Amino acid sequence: SSSSALGNVGALTGFGSVSSAVNNSGNVLASGGLLALLAGVQGGSGAVATAAGASLNLGANSSAGVLDHQGVLLALGSSNITVGSDYNNAGFGAGNAFDRRAGVSGSGQILAAGATQQTVSGSLVSGGSTALATLALPNSRVGFGGVSGSFVINNVGSGGASLRGALQNGGISNAALTGSGVTAQNWGLLAQGSSSSAFSISFNPLVGQALAGQSVQLVNNFDNVAAQSLGITGSAFNLASASAAAPSPVVLAAQRVGGTLMQALTLGNTAPASGYSERLTGSIAAGAGVLASGGFSLLAAGATSSALQVGVDTATSGIKSGQATITLASDGTGTSGFAAYGLGTQKVDVSGHVYGAAVAQLSTPTLNFGIVRVGDVVARNLSVSNTASGALTDTLRASVSGGGGAFALQGTAAAVLAGATDSSSLSVQLDTRTAGLYSGSGSVNFSSQNAEMADLDLGSSAVALAAQVNNLATVGLAKTGGSGSFSGGGARYTLNFGALTQGSSALFSNFSLFNSASGLADTLGGSFDVSAIQPGGAFTLTGLNSFAGLVAGEALTGLSVQFDSGVVGSFDRVIVLNALSSNASDPTGRALGGIELHLQGSVVAVPEPGTYLLMVGGLLLLAFVGRRRSAKSAF
Repeated sequence: SSSSALGNVGALTGFGSVSSAVNNSGNVLASGGLLALLAGVQGGSGAVATAAGASLNLGANSSAGVLDHQGVLLALGSSNITVGSDYNNAGFGAGNAFDRRAGVSGSGQILAAGATQQTVSGSLVSGGSTALATLALPNSRVGFGGVSGSFVINNVGSGGASLRGALQNGGISNAALTGSGVTAQNWGLLAQGSSSSAFSISFNPLVGQALAGQSVQLVNNFDNVAAQSLGITGSAFNLASASAAAPSPVVLAAQRVGGTLMQALTLGNTAPASGYSERLTGSIAAGAGVLASGGFSLLAAGATSSALQVGVDTATSGIKSGQATITLASDGTGTSGFAAYGLGTQKVDVSGHVYGAAVAQLSTPTLNFGIVRVGDVVARNLSVSNTASGALTDTLRASVSGGGGAFALQGTAAAVLAGATDSSSLSVQLDTRTAGLYSGSGSVNFSSQNAEMADLDLGSSAVALAAQVNNLATVGLAKTGGSGSFSGGGARYTLNFGALTQGSSALFSNFSLFNSASGLADTLGGSFDVSAIQPGGAFTLTGLNSFAGLVAGEALTGLSVQFDSGVVGSFDRVIVLNALSSNASDPTGRALGGIELHLQGSVVAVPEPGTYLLMVGGLLLLAFVGRRRSAKSAF
């Protein structure tokens, strides 16, 4: 031991106690035991070291160019030691176990000389000169290889020592963080003004998440150089994920041409609703034969949309089918910030029946029965057509209503196919019990039908009805002058001229033929069959020619029969009138049957005088006998 200042320019080795200050420009080494430097050691260029198994006790503030602690104990007490170049300690340990004061006792500090500062830097680092620095990783998408960043540790300042230290990862709990920047390890020796090699950090999670509470500690070997905490931030986002559009396939209910039926498709973003999933965007396009509309954007995870719609082309009728294509994308707007990323497409099959409505046409808007006759059974048909064309076309249904009075409408045309006509199912009956002029109206009601849909009302068309019911013409004969007796009626008449004496003057009878019908009636016409009247015979006819157009109450005059007395005999000849009842609708006429006119008369010869007496006697005898019979009968 010594109480005076000790100058050392070589090597001071051993153990014991030195009470005087040591001015050291060489090496001070504690070896083989305890070396106590009670007044400390000074020297910015000298080295102070402890050998294995040795201890060093500094009793006063000290300085050294190099401090190398390889021994058991460096006892500082309350004294500091300032190091100008390097402080190394065999007991530092590695990584999370790093202890800058391993084997050091006392409250005294090991100080770096000069202005020495530890900083951290990198392109993603902020606050690198502060105690709480941050490395902010950029946002990433799960499944895209993750993101990475790096940092370096810097020794900045002037006139200071080199730094040694450790990276400690006790603040890392997320397994998705990898790389040297999150691996516990030592770093240095790091001279002042230099930087460490780069430490890398990668973040590649399997699900979307944000880094929270993740940090590494950057510690060093000096008590007066602040350690740093490097917080690591960043977020990874799940891509949006689309559910299958439903329903699929889409089978639309039947509709008619021009229909607007659309089916909404439900589609959801099935990505986790964790706050770290991107949003879903979708659009739809139609293929041939189908329709598509709508779209959605930025659909949040867990949400659903019904904005997409599909239908079929209803411009024409038919069985329609096709596909719509949904295009999907994951959009980072409002989440990751990334541009839209295509997720592919979905195909949706769409089909449906489109019916063409029936097109109704009434071919008989006016139904005129013309002229018919009392007692006729008369019906007329209405004609309806379905003029629609094309595939999958409705049938036409037609029914009737209205009429009234003399008209009765009935029947139903149940299923008139496209392009077809029904002229037999709908009829109008006419009541012909009473002659007269009749008019009325009815309606034909139309609907369009198919097996899949409710009937479509096509409205109605009016039918104007008209008819004239005539009485049949009726033949009447009447004697208008001359001789003979006239009797009979209906189909048989008799004109009896009585008896003429041969050679006496001829007898004449005039008669008329008339249409005895009343009210609205046919006209009367006809012809006479006079074949029974032979030229030169007892009867001569005048005016019995064919005739036509006798209206009700009109008479054909100028008819006469002459009975001649030239030939003795009894005569009965028949003239037959073949009468016709005619009208404008039946100009040919309806036969009324033969009407007979019997012409009768007798011609007797002029008797001889004797003959006259015999005749008178006979007559007297007959008269006498007659009286006798009368007298007997009175009793």
